[in-house]
Amino acid sequence: MTALFKKDLWEWLLAWGLGRGGSGDRSVRYNGAFLALIVLILVLSAPPLAAGWLALSYPLLFSVFSVSATMADAFVGEKERGTLETLLLCPLSDEALVLIKWLAALTFAFLQALIMFLLAALALLLTHKPLPPLQACLLAPLVLIVLGGFLAGLEAWIAIGAESMRQALTAVNLPFALIIVVGSVGLPALWSRLTPKTRDALLLLVQTHPLRLAGGIALLLVLVDALVLYLAILRFRRLRLQP
Repeated sequence: MTALFKKDLWEWLLAWGLGRGGSGDRSVRYNGAFLALIVLILVLSAPPLAAGWLALSYPLLFSVFSVSATMADAFVGEKERGTLETLLLCPLSDEALVLIKWLAALTFAFLQALIMFLLAALALLLTHKPLPPLQACLLAPLVLIVLGGFLAGLEAWIAIGAESMRQALTAVNLPFALIIVVGSVGLPALWSRLTPKTRDALLLLVQTHPLRLAGGIALLLVLVDALVLYLAILRFRRLRLQP
């Protein structure tokens, strides 16, 4: 079990560092140096007050999206390389196989975000720009685990039945990107339509019970993550039973 986890994690980190895809589909590229360069350019060109938040949010965003690529490679990539059948012969259970790949994908995303954030933080220090708040830095891993866990489970469920990396990635990343774009435009518009009394009540709730509110949302999202991962495990079991 540990050997399989290390194998997947090492292959993804190597592919990320060398800027090459993990499977035969060359349209998928991790290219960690390119992503880190984008983060550094955004941080260095941003105003001092925004640079710290960019240094934290962009590594987080890139890493959440990378979970889809790693989980697609874990299943569709294995199919394209002809190594999935070999994994199915190992003594691990269906649950263990999917769970190991899910954990490896999250670990890879966390390491990727950490590397890019450390580079961005070094750039902030060298240019005398303020670092992001400590509370936000402590909250970022939780956000990565919750969102990354959801995307990893959803991508696993899709990739198990997909025919190619492109199909598996498009099925998740395109709708997720649309949700982000629509949400970034729609939420401010919705907030502006609320009455002042309603806005004050919501702000008071956030200010008076921030931990309870964050804990409740996190618990709900963790339950959703577990459900999506469970559905992926069930689909993987049916895949193995096919003649």
